[in-house]
Amino acid sequence: MTVRPTAAVRSWLGSLAALAGVLGLVAALVAVVPAVGQQSPRLRVLGQPADVGAIQSRFEQPFFSSLAQQAGLPGAVDYVPLDRSHFAAGDPFDALRAGEVDIASIRMSQSGKDAPILLGLDLVGAGPDFASGRRIADAYGPVLDRELQQAFGIKFLGAWPFGPEILYCRKPVSGLADLAGLKLRVYGGDLAAVVQSFGAVPVRLAWAEMQDALAVGTVDCAVASPVAANAAELPRATTHVLPLPFQLGINGYAMSLNQWNGLAAEQQRRLEAAFRSLEDEIWRYSERSAAEAIACGTGTGQCASGQSYALREVPVGEADKQLLRQAFLQHSFPAWAQRCDTAEPGCSASWQAAVGSLVPPR
Repeated sequence: MTVRPTAAVRSWLGSLAALAGVLGLVAALVAVVPAVGQQSPRLRVLGQPADVGAIQSRFEQPFFSSLAQQAGLPGAVDYVPLDRSHFAAGDPFDALRAGEVDIASIRMSQSGKDAPILLGLDLVGAGPDFASGRRIADAYGPVLDRELQQAFGIKFLGAWPFGPEILYCRKPVSGLADLAGLKLRVYGGDLAAVVQSFGAVPVRLAWAEMQDALAVGTVDCAVASPVAANAAELPRATTHVLPLPFQLGINGYAMSLNQWNGLAAEQQRRLEAAFRSLEDEIWRYSERSAAEAIACGTGTGQCASGQSYALREVPVGEADKQLLRQAFLQHSFPAWAQRCDTAEPGCSASWQAAVGSLVPPR
């Protein structure tokens, strides 16, 4: 005998079928729509201070504003300059290591005190021009990336220069040999050792004190970037400029390795390509702006600030390049190698393998 469901049972079964259809639709929607309170991941970016000028305002900030679209990232990018964040008094590298941000603009001279491996990008005397500095950065970048991943869980994304650190003097000089006996303002221990090898007397002074110190003769010379020197009106207190870079003021970008590993391979490729493009732009800009600032300081070119000066530009001779190279080999590199090898055994050997051939031994 065939048992037929009653009208009530048929209605109940129909309701179950309809409910199953609704639940299936909900499940499909859940698979593609984030749950309430759960949003797409956002990258927290800590940038350069806003007061550093064009590199931050013309290049960095616009870059991060469009990075999510450029790289096809799943979420938005939240960018904040260092001096407008609650990290203003700290080190961006530390914030990145602690997982408080996902990407940070790293000042190597600052962060290198705790992680000397970073300083290998810009050792005093290693890259005395933009071309050699770029070659060193390109050669050392993969080494630095590998070491940062292993030691700190950080992915290195690229390096760029603020600008060359060159010599300004209030007394006549014709080259580095003339620094013997002169008091020279320095900003770090490795630079102090290098200028001391020329016979100069290194003097540690804060940037804010330098203009007055030059004006009254507390120091005879100072090392500064041309753009910053003009902004601080150092040419008012000096007479000669020797445009041989002691360093290039290298900075860089780095990212949490956990965040990096969470990206798809295509997103990683596009992200690296985007940062490489930014690198190229800033390298070109820094070289161009340094040349313009020197021309402004010597009164031989147009000045963006409207203020030109009358410094005498001292030609850079082969003897100067040789002195700086020897100072690098005898003082700058050995001092850094000792610190870096203590922190990361094998650090200096890795640098030598990647970069050594780019720095002639004599």
